[in-house]
Amino acid sequence: MSRDMSDIQTGMEVRGLDGEVIGTISQVYPSVDIETTPGSTGEPIRRMAPGEAAATALLGPGYIRVDVEPVSPGDIQQLYIPFSAVKSMGSDNSLVLFTTREQADALYQTRPDVIGDDR
Repeated sequence: MSRDMSDIQTGMEVRGLDGEVIGTISQVYPSVDIETTPGSTGEPIRRMAPGEAAATALLGPGYIRVDVEPVSPGDIQQLYIPFSAVKSMGSDNSLVLFTTREQADALYQTRPDVIGDDR
């Protein structure tokens, strides 16, 4: 099934590759430059998980903000996940990432400068 960024909506559940629930999409940031810092020479601004480069072409650049289901007090409350990290959309309309929850927690904690400030 073909997907594009319009299929990604707030309220959707996000799961890791291992099936563990990560959280719920609270904001969608379509159309940002995830590959390079503005004005840079093309240096990546973050590491990509396996398979992300191919997904970037399918979904385009952009991010989702995910309100995290806390495992324990003090856990990360929000993640900023690039569209390119989305592996698939489940039959229950949830998003499945290329990473496990643990990997997503490590990779996507920092709010990228390229999405601006919506607070």
